[in-house]
This record gives sequence, C-alpha cells and structure tokens, in this order.
Amino acid sequence: MLLLGYWHGPHFQILKSSRFATMKHVAIIGNGAIGNVLAYQLQQAGYSFDVVLRKHTSLTLTVANNHQQQSLKIHSIAPSKLRVADVVIFPLKAYQLIDAVNMYLPFISTNTPIILLNNGLGPQQQLANHITNPLIAATTSYGAYKASPTHCMLTGQGETHAGLINTPGCATDAVISLINDTLPPCTWHHDITPFLWRKVAINAVINPLTAVNNIKNGALMAPVYQSTITDICEEVGLVMRENQLPITTHELITNVYKVIQNTADNYSSMNRDIAEKRKTEIEFINGFIVKEGKKRGIDTPINKALWHQVLALEHANQHQ
Repeated sequence: MLLLGYWHGPHFQILKSSRFATMKHVAIIGNGAIGNVLAYQLQQAGYSFDVVLRKHTSLTLTVANNHQQQSLKIHSIAPSKLRVADVVIFPLKAYQLIDAVNMYLPFISTNTPIILLNNGLGPQQQLANHITNPLIAATTSYGAYKASPTHCMLTGQGETHAGLINTPGCATDAVISLINDTLPPCTWHHDITPFLWRKVAINAVINPLTAVNNIKNGALMAPVYQSTITDICEEVGLVMRENQLPITTHELITNVYKVIQNTADNYSSMNRDIAEKRKTEIEFINGFIVKEGKKRGIDTPINKALWHQVLALEHANQHQ
C-alpha cells in the first residue's frame, strides 16, 4: 500500500507546480551497478534520461539477467545540463554520497527533487540538514553486480522503499511512479527513517559476515552463525529502541533470515567489494551502529569487532 501525505501550505504548492508535477527527464549520477539497472529500466519505460560519468564520454552498456541481455548506449552529460532534469538520482556508495551531492548541487535547480539511493545510514541526515531541495531517501533490495564498466548483471528482483527526509508530508504520484517504473514495487513511507534502520540491521548481519568468511548469503543459514546473528541483532535492537524505534530482537532476527533465504545464491555487495579490493560501506553499517550506541552509552562489541575485521581486510587489500 502506498502511503501518501500532503503538505498543507505554500511550500508544497511551489514543489507541486514545478518539478514534482512531472518526471519526464531523469538524471543519474554515476554508473554503479544499481545506476546501470536504473538506466536500463528508464529506457525500457520510455523515460528521457541522462547520466553523469566521471571517466567516460560515452559507453555501450550491457545489462543481463538469467534469461536475456540487452545493450544501450549511454552518453555522459556535463554537470551544467543537470539544470534541465526533473529529478536527479544518486545511486552511489554511502561513502561517495556527501561529496557527490555537494559537487553537483550547484548545477541542480532549487526545486528539483534529489533521490539518494544507497545502503547504510549517516549521509542522508547530514545532507538533509543543509539541502533545501526535496530530498528523498530510498533503499532497494534489488541485486546487481557490475562485472565491468560496460557490463552489469541483474542478480535478483526486489522491492524499493522511499520517503522524503527534509520536507515531511508531501508526495506525488510522479515520484512513486518513477520508482515503480524502474525498481518496482515501491512503497512510499511518510517516515522512511524506521525502514532505513531495519535495512541497516539486516546489512549489519549479512554484509560483514559474508565478507569476513567469504561466503554466499545462504551459507549464513548454518548453525555455526546462529549465535553471532543473534548477538548482532540484540545490539542493533538496543540502539534502535534508544533512538525511539521500537522493535524486538526476534523481529530483527526474523527479518535477517528472510533476506538470507531470499538471496541465498547471491554474494553480498560487501563480499564483492572485498573480493575485488574495493572500499566497503562498513563505516555506514556496523560502524554507524557502534557510533550511535556510543552516543547513548550502549556497548556494541560484536558490531565493533566486525567493523574492525572488515577494515582490516580493506587495509590488507590496499597493501597487496
């Protein structure tokens, strides 16, 4: 069910009468795995779109799944062209988000909605504190793997959740339709924050454990991981409840095992980052939980240990 709210005041009317009224032209920042899937889906749905690339002026992108593959031509635009976009999507790693938004914000029209599509928590609120554009936080369970700059594999269908984080209450069908056309189904949340925390709770289990042990998600069903999964969820639950986000440890564990089962044949993004010697998002997942716990006097030793173990793997990769 889509939950729509309405902002009863002139601010909403300005948004609605300008860029919220239509999403005919979309801009994507970067060509990460999910960004490439977005480009493909936008083409399939008949949207006009542009991509801002750092290293290429143009490329032919191949997007494949288990049944077929298709190619599309992508031409990079100059940042100044972002002014004509009806919406700008940042499908980036959490550690890239703040720098990227700040870099391109001067080129984005004041009322243009910005969609942050990423794992982890922290950057969203930092950006919400100083950006006046309608800012939408979104998270998706779609699985995608970028084998090369020109080849992307869609490894699993999922669902997407989104909501405004700096202009409470206003939403239009155009925003929801855009996400439903690209990463369906989309659930719109009046308050997206609780869902983002729940997603971080799941990632705090699956991502570091699959990265440290170099296993697929489904391997976490083994009894040897049960106590660690419980401990992680207990720590996350304590921190969430102290942040006025009521949830039980049992609920978190149930959510985690559901995702493990549904993505059993997949490697987590953090597993792939370590395997391919890339920086991970651990700082914004387990690291975020540790920092939030510290603010409230809650010790989170299991999350802290996993945070440091993944950082050690990153460090080892950098010196090989």
